[in-house]
Amino acid sequence: MATPEKRGQVSKLLMSVSNIKQIVRLINSLSNSRQAVSFGVEKRDGVSIERERREANQAAIDLLATLKPDEKLTDTQRATLAGYTGKGGIGGSEYEYYTPQYVAEGMWDMLAAYGINGGLGLEPSAGTGVFQETKPKGMVMQAAELSDTSGRINQLLHPEDNVSITPFEDLARITPDNTFDHCVGNVPFGSSRGGYAERDPAYKNESLAGYFVLRPIDKVKPGGLITLIVPNGLTHNSGDKKLRERVSRKAEFLGAHRLPSGTFANNGTATVVDVWVLRKHTEELAERIEAGEDAILREANVLWDTFINGKWFDREGKKFIHGTMSIEGKDKFARMVVKADGQVTQASIKSALARRFESRINWNLLALSEPVIPSVGEGEKKLINGVWNEFIGGRWLVDDNANYAALDDVAYGAKKL
Repeated sequence: MATPEKRGQVSKLLMSVSNIKQIVRLINSLSNSRQAVSFGVEKRDGVSIERERREANQAAIDLLATLKPDEKLTDTQRATLAGYTGKGGIGGSEYEYYTPQYVAEGMWDMLAAYGINGGLGLEPSAGTGVFQETKPKGMVMQAAELSDTSGRINQLLHPEDNVSITPFEDLARITPDNTFDHCVGNVPFGSSRGGYAERDPAYKNESLAGYFVLRPIDKVKPGGLITLIVPNGLTHNSGDKKLRERVSRKAEFLGAHRLPSGTFANNGTATVVDVWVLRKHTEELAERIEAGEDAILREANVLWDTFINGKWFDREGKKFIHGTMSIEGKDKFARMVVKADGQVTQASIKSALARRFESRINWNLLALSEPVIPSVGEGEKKLINGVWNEFIGGRWLVDDNANYAALDDVAYGAKKL
């Protein structure tokens, strides 16, 4: 039986529609709503996390072998598949370290703080789809995933999204720039792009981390947000200074969080990671950058020295280190540690991630307006995965009256990629 709160939500949604067809589409959408599922595994007393993950992985693989590509899942089947955590840290791929669910939820809450209620999102390295599972109702995702196992699980768990089992290089190469409203994701761990770099010739010489930061910016619309989990070194290492400047020429660094050691422990690594928040530059500002007006760009904080020189967490960003930071070990054995005290919990991190960073660019000095972050308005129509949809009551519903003749995919949305 529906709770009073649920009945109130349904009543509010029904009030947002204006004709019988929209009511039918809304009811069909609500009837197809699924139970939220928890991703990953939790450590149990007396059982190592490695054993827990291996057993959960095997259960998911065994179930996957019995399912058809378009099969509608039971809640139990969804829970089993969501327990798959990849092979990172258990003798497998160096790239598969999947995002904890509370971190993904906090990052979506961050986008909500900017007024983002929906749109067409990009996930460049999606795994089994924790960002898709936690996305707002009004967000439809285009996701890329390299692993066949993770990609097939993702497709089954999120049939409303377009999940491509392919290297992100393939998706980036064929997708026009300025396609997606926003991007969320987790930059793959690892040291090499393997044999995939040549598939996107424009960035064939880019590092793994650099590629998964720079290329998503290209694909997002001007003013759109790019929120990414990145290796901590990208924020402060002197060797990544040039990368940070290249990022600054594409998007504004709004801020970053540094998460505690062990945030990813249940998924295979204790490495410290950061969460970056970027906003893509407008076309007008991009033209000024292209014209080489570096002196005024530095004065206006477009090329912001604090970020470019790796000093964010030494200065303004100190309060966004979630724990006590230190360096343990010496020389080649030195590693960063961020110890969470008793007040730093999963709930507090999720809450902290939800804050909104403000622009520090001096827009008056540039004689430009601050970018408007793309959002979706009631009644807006968009071509998503080859089908016209209308935004009604905070969610996308298929538009039965759509005219599919002579469409401009760049202007009106995204065809299936």
